[in-house]
Amino acid sequence: MYKSKIIIPKVKGTTTDNNGSFTILLDKGNYQLTVSFIGYKTYSKQIKITKNVTLDSILLEKDKYVLKEVVINQKKEIIKQVDDKLIFDVSHSYLKTGYNGVEILKRVPSVYVNTNENIFLRNEKATILVNGRRIKLSGEALTDYIKSISANDIKQIEIQQMSSAETDANVQGGIINFKLKKKQTGFRESFKYYFSKLKEYKKHYAHTNFNYGTKKWNIYGTALYKNSPNGADIETSIFYTNHSKRYDEKSKLVMDLSKLLVGRFGTTFTPKKHHELGIEIYGSKYDFGTKTNSNLNIFADDLLVDNGITKTNNLELRTYYNTSLNYTIVLDSLDGKLDFIADYANQYLNRNINGVTSYNLGVFEANSERNKTRTNTNLISAKLDFTKKIKEIAKISTGVKWSTTSRTNNTLTETLENNIFITDFLRTTRYNFKEDIYAAYLTTTKNILKNITVKLGLRIENTNLKGNEITKNTSVSKNYVDYFPHLYIAKKIGKKKSLSFSYNRKIKRPKFRVLSPYITKINDFYYQIGNPNLQPEYRNNIDLSYHFNGNSITLYNKNTKNLMLESYFIINDISYYQFKNDGDNNRFGINFSYRKKLYKKWYFKLNTSVYNQYYKLFEKRFNYNTFTINVINDFKISKTWKTTISTYYTSSNLVGNYLVSPNFVTNFNIGKTLLKKQLKLRFYVTDVFNTKRDKDLAKFSNFSTGFYRKRNTRAFSIWAMFIIDTKGKVRKKKNTTSNNLQRL
Repeated sequence: MYKSKIIIPKVKGTTTDNNGSFTILLDKGNYQLTVSFIGYKTYSKQIKITKNVTLDSILLEKDKYVLKEVVINQKKEIIKQVDDKLIFDVSHSYLKTGYNGVEILKRVPSVYVNTNENIFLRNEKATILVNGRRIKLSGEALTDYIKSISANDIKQIEIQQMSSAETDANVQGGIINFKLKKKQTGFRESFKYYFSKLKEYKKHYAHTNFNYGTKKWNIYGTALYKNSPNGADIETSIFYTNHSKRYDEKSKLVMDLSKLLVGRFGTTFTPKKHHELGIEIYGSKYDFGTKTNSNLNIFADDLLVDNGITKTNNLELRTYYNTSLNYTIVLDSLDGKLDFIADYANQYLNRNINGVTSYNLGVFEANSERNKTRTNTNLISAKLDFTKKIKEIAKISTGVKWSTTSRTNNTLTETLENNIFITDFLRTTRYNFKEDIYAAYLTTTKNILKNITVKLGLRIENTNLKGNEITKNTSVSKNYVDYFPHLYIAKKIGKKKSLSFSYNRKIKRPKFRVLSPYITKINDFYYQIGNPNLQPEYRNNIDLSYHFNGNSITLYNKNTKNLMLESYFIINDISYYQFKNDGDNNRFGINFSYRKKLYKKWYFKLNTSVYNQYYKLFEKRFNYNTFTINVINDFKISKTWKTTISTYYTSSNLVGNYLVSPNFVTNFNIGKTLLKKQLKLRFYVTDVFNTKRDKDLAKFSNFSTGFYRKRNTRAFSIWAMFIIDTKGKVRKKKNTTSNNLQRL
């Protein structure tokens, strides 16, 4: 019997560097060298190793039998319901390029963006998050921040109609979270420019956005400039029912200065596997100036007593900057994750108001005054979140957060007496406020019986507020602990259908300015004052929703106790406006959100709601029904032409004592894509029928007040965007020498 010996040849291999060079350690002997690369014929050669060997350049011959590119098309689900969140996949939708964050939100189910570009979920202002970090801006500043986010940077948007225990308890409405793409390779730059015409006013808007990334790190930035002057006609009236006096004021407001400059820069870095560090710096400078000319008529028993003219100049300079840092560690493959987020923000306000009032009939005295306000606000916050999926049992999320907000405010009011400005100590204030909030939460999500999901959470917050008014030697101090439960139950009743129930409890804390004992003069017969005794309001929210194919029908109820409402009282025929805890409110309604792609070239979105409001304000009872509808139609005329028509209508609605009149707005735009989608052009007509205006009426025990404002809202705009994008571009030819070999 003979034994055979099997000899297994030794195999060693390596890859080249970016220049095609390589080094490999071999023992002395005879070897077969093999060089291969996809798309090219394999190269083989016998070599003998006796000492260090340097090879000549090796050229690979192109393989003519290479398999051509195979494209697999799969229709990806753009909208889906995941637990208590609606996920809108931007990166796979027709909105993935050429749009900004606000334009995308206009097309997301359940979201409404009004003509002032405030963002609403179910008729309430939404809270905006970016990668789970709350953006602590409001109004136009928040809108400009979202506009600075390009569609190309957005992976998906999460819509949470009712915030859970993970979110701050003072979030009243729903949550919108932008989840940005984390790793984008290549370079991308976009330039945008708007020009708008509103009657005699011209608006300019310029914006640039860039992103550059590699496998390890990514940097991005944006710069925005906006100049948007405008004007408005305003009418205000106060009627005293107990002695038949009436004050009518008509004003012409000119917003001759409205310049905004925004800068945003950030980077993400992956120091090692499963670790990611992100840093972002955001800053803005806003210069705002108005001139107001007002005619004031004073009547008694419908007879003119006196009339006057008030001229007011207002100049505001605001600066804001925010620095944020976040660090994420993925702990395991079962959704184990640790997130740390820290923020620092500063806002500074410099406001100067000068007013002069003269009377024609001499019943009331002419007066002149000036007002200077300097406000500095600092905010620091830090939070740590931990999530973990325990196999198939449950998902646990827990975390802690600390935030501190401090504000200093100095307001100097001076009146002109004998050609000298004298300090009005009654309306001169200096106050300091500091509020610390400590929070902790725990939530658990568990699947029951395969098709039922239960999410249960509890958040605890401790609020410590201290404020001092130095000139009047008064102080405010509050320290309280609150508990905020959250419950979510969902049952799947089909492949893309589910039924859910939600409950949570929320808080709304008074603003610092409202708590200070300030006194602000609007005119000689109308003042606004603070209320140091104001308490927070609390709300219980209940939702019952049916979800189908990314659409939803929701029944909801919002019950608010200890309402903070605008109220008026009269002293010596002078009206004083003040926030007070004035009763309770219950809102019950139904919301229907529907979107669908019709006839392949027509995207249709409908959001409508009907709700009833019941107010209990001391001895008064109010009950009112309101209807709203928002429709967006996107039409693809051809491969390069698109047009959009959108309409919004809301019937009259009740806000405390105020009855707000109906509003109707229609917008239109048409766009063209050129230069292989690098250049995009659009033409807009905003408020086509010029119907947008603000009008309300409030009735109190012994007087009523009315307000009307018509701004220039119909605008004709031209928009242009140019994109430079190297992402995904590769060389079509391979010049394979020793300097570009990729694999051995």
